[in-house]
Amino acid sequence: MSTLQHEFIKTIIKYNRMQATKESYDPAALRKYLVRLERALAKIEDGAPVSVALTESFSGPLLDAVLQAAKPFPEAQAHLRAVS
Repeated sequence: MSTLQHEFIKTIIKYNRMQATKESYDPAALRKYLVRLERALAKIEDGAPVSVALTESFSGPLLDAVLQAAKPFPEAQAHLRAVS
């Protein structure tokens, strides 16, 4: 598991914990988020820019969180600068 992938997972778990306190929380949400992450990582492995893969897989505050999590990583920086 890459460090970037690990950071995405930590970010998604943190986001899920915050959402779990809400009345409208979906107990299957974490599984859904991790499936979306798998799809995004597959796109990145196939050569898609990090920002594009994440934007196609997430939206709203969770997208913001995973994009923020990617910023410190060199393999993501060039792609993220193009979006910022």
